[in-house]
Amino acid sequence: MKKLITLLVISTFVVSASSTVIACPKSTDKEKEEITNLESLKYKDLPAGYMVDGVYDSENSNLLNSDKANQNNKYNINEESILFSLNQMNKLNLTFDDVEIKLEDSKTIFDGVGLTAEVTAKSGSSKVTGKQTLTLNSAVSFSGLLSNRTIDDVYLKPESYKNIESLVKEANNKQALAALVFEAIGNKNPALEAFAGILVEQAKNILSEATISINKFTISKSPEKGAIFKKEKNIDFEIKFLEDNRTIIKSDNNSSKTKTMELTKSASTLETKNNYLQLRKEVFESLDESTKTAIGQEEFLNFSKVIKISESKFQINLVPGSSKMYSHDANLYIMSEKFMLSGAASNIVVNIK
Repeated sequence: MKKLITLLVISTFVVSASSTVIACPKSTDKEKEEITNLESLKYKDLPAGYMVDGVYDSENSNLLNSDKANQNNKYNINEESILFSLNQMNKLNLTFDDVEIKLEDSKTIFDGVGLTAEVTAKSGSSKVTGKQTLTLNSAVSFSGLLSNRTIDDVYLKPESYKNIESLVKEANNKQALAALVFEAIGNKNPALEAFAGILVEQAKNILSEATISINKFTISKSPEKGAIFKKEKNIDFEIKFLEDNRTIIKSDNNSSKTKTMELTKSASTLETKNNYLQLRKEVFESLDESTKTAIGQEEFLNFSKVIKISESKFQINLVPGSSKMYSHDANLYIMSEKFMLSGAASNIVVNIK
């Protein structure tokens, strides 16, 4: 599964989910992937930003549809983000071995809205044929972005979980619970992450107009932001609240959401490959034994992303979505802390000696 960087939640969606491989049965016992004709794509209007090794540039997201974008300060888009959105929205599993993507080199569009890209199947691919023109960050289907509608992992601290049937009926709990649901929605629909900046602006309206019950959540209408989204209404989700018994990585203190540690620099510590994979492995090995046993290295690596602060300082965000490791975006506590566990870190700051 491809796990992505956390989005701010006061709000925003935090995302992580898996790409889906489409397969069909043959006359033998083996399964063969369906061949996708790009000319028949369901979703051709896609979100796009700047992504490297599965991590979006969050600073860049603030320039989307912004008056601050200009010829010298453009909203950047790259092919990795386009392919990611193409796969997520159309439930494909294509790689750059299957397709070539050429992005329009516009001299007039600086804010990223309405650019186009041509995606063409490579001759050697066994997964895809044809070609298609994609429109980026314009008339995007919000319901298409949110195609995974079964949200079965909305975590609550034990005392809240025991009383959820009454808590969900109280008006003063609506936005706090809705923010938790939003985070879980983002986990299942990671293509949303390209719109992090836009969703931060729009989330207050989305939260206030949403409806929530013990097993259903409804977004009443799509965000209204220029030409980015199609106008849509009443996007329904099946939801399930769970008692949160996941393992926490303890923060420095109860008022902090950060764990701080020091590592000694080695030859491979700061290799950037796969989002600083070696650094994340070393951080995991520095945790206490009981925490490592409960979470497991693979789970930690799947649900962690690195942000470089300086040459000797890095922040590892614990990405929401794990069933073993407690993780929430730090900003979610602003709205939903009364329903969340205390003493847990949402990020690990690493100082390299």
